Amino acid sequence: MKKTIPFRIAIFIIAFLAAEVLCAQEKSSDISLYTSVDTGLHVIDEDLFIPVLLEQGFTTGVFDIAVSGPLRFRVKDNRPDDLKVLRDQDWDDPSDWARIVRKFHFNKTFGWGTVDAFIGELNGVHVGYQNVVSHYYNSTDMDHYHGGFDLALDINGDGLEMLLDDVVIPSIIAARVYLAPLGWFSDHAWAKRLEVGMQFLADRGVDSRTMDIEDTNLVAFGGDIGFAVVDADAIKLTPYLVLAAMDGDAGFHGGATVHALFSKEKQMGVRFQTEYRYMGEDYYPALVNPFYDNNRRFFTTDPATRLTNTFADHLANTAMDASSAHGFMVDLELTLTKVFRFGARYDYQSRNRPHWILFRMEIAPSQKMSVRAFYGGQDVDGGRHIFSLDSLIGVAYQHQIIGPLRAFTEFSRRYRRIDNDTSDFANDYVFGVGLLFQY
Repeated sequence: MKKTIPFRIAIFIIAFLAAEVLCAQEKSSDISLYTSVDTGLHVIDEDLFIPVLLEQGFTTGVFDIAVSGPLRFRVKDNRPDDLKVLRDQDWDDPSDWARIVRKFHFNKTFGWGTVDAFIGELNGVHVGYQNVVSHYYNSTDMDHYHGGFDLALDINGDGLEMLLDDVVIPSIIAARVYLAPLGWFSDHAWAKRLEVGMQFLADRGVDSRTMDIEDTNLVAFGGDIGFAVVDADAIKLTPYLVLAAMDGDAGFHGGATVHALFSKEKQMGVRFQTEYRYMGEDYYPALVNPFYDNNRRFFTTDPATRLTNTFADHLANTAMDASSAHGFMVDLELTLTKVFRFGARYDYQSRNRPHWILFRMEIAPSQKMSVRAFYGGQDVDGGRHIFSLDSLIGVAYQHQIIGPLRAFTEFSRRYRRIDNDTSDFANDYVFGVGLLFQY
C-alpha cells in the first residue's frame, strides 16, 4: 500500500513522542491493566448477531492503550440475504482493520510544552476555533469504520493541531499552526495572550454523481487571530476573528470563547462559544461536522435529475440556489464533577442552507454505572427536518453488577451506505453481559 504524506507525518510524530518518553526515563507507579470479554444479542438493521468482544487495555500516567478483537456472528438473516456467518461488512475495507487498535492515547507535559496525541475512533473533535472542523465524528457510517488521528502539540505557546480521518487511507486532513509572536520577545504571561494562526483543510473527494466532475478535491484555508482579554485561573475570555476561503469564496467569523472554572478539585466548569458568520456563495462554515462523512457523498438533490449531489457536485451545480448569507452558532459544554456532563451546539447558516443541532449528555452517579445519550440533527435546506428520525441518535447504559460481572445495552441510529448512490438510516442495538478484570 502506498503511504501518503499525511500518513508519514503521523508516523513521524508518533516516533518522535516515543523517543521523548524513552529519553526522559521517567518511571510511573500509576500503571494498570484490564481485560474484558463481552457477548449478548446484537441487532443491526435487518439481521440478528451474537457479538464477541475481547479487549485488553494498558494505562499509565502517559499512555492509554486498548486493543480489541470485535466479532459479530450472524444467527438470523433477513432479506437482503447475506451468505457469511461472520459479518463481512466489519472487515471488508482496509480501514476496518484499524478497529483492532481501539485506542492509543498519549498525553504528557514536557519542559518545553505539552503533547496530546490520539489514534482511534474520533468522537466530537475540532480544530482551532471550530470554523472548519467542529464536533467531527469519523465513524457515523455503521458499515465503514475509520481509525483517525488527532494531535495537539504546544511548544511554549506556539503549536500545531492536526487531524486525519483515517490512518490507513486518509481522505480528510486538517491542520492549524498557531504562534504567540509576542512570546518570542517576552517571558511574561501576558505575552502569550495574543495568538495568530493559519489553518488548512484538504478533502480528496468522492466520485461525482450529478456533474461528471473529474477533480472532486476540496481545499479550504484561512487565518485567525485571538486575544485573551481575561486570563485568570477562574475565567478566560478570548475574542477572535477568522478569515477563510473555500472553492473561491470567502467567509468571515467573529466570536468569543469563555472558559469558566467553578471548582478545580471537583472538576466543575463551563465552556461557551458564540460567533457571527458571513458566508460567500460556496463557503460553508464548520464544514467537517458530525454529518460530514455522509454530506461529502450525499448532500442536496439536483432539481433536474432528482439525483443526490455529492458536496463537490453541489458546489459546481449552477441549478442549486446559492447566495451569500449571514449566520451564527452557539456552543456550550458543562461539567458538574465526574457525575454529570452536558454539551449542546446549534449552527445556523440562514434559509436554504444547512443548519444543525447537537446534544450530548453523560451521567455517572457511581463508578459502577453510567448513562450516555447523543442526538445530532441536520437539515441541509434549513427546514424542520433538524428533528426527525433521519438523525444521529445514541443511548448507552452500563452497570457493574457484582465483582467483574457487568451488563450493558446500547442503541444507535446512524447512516448506512448501501452503495455508492444510496444511503439510509438504520438502527443498531445490543443487549449483553461481560466480565471486566482490572489489575
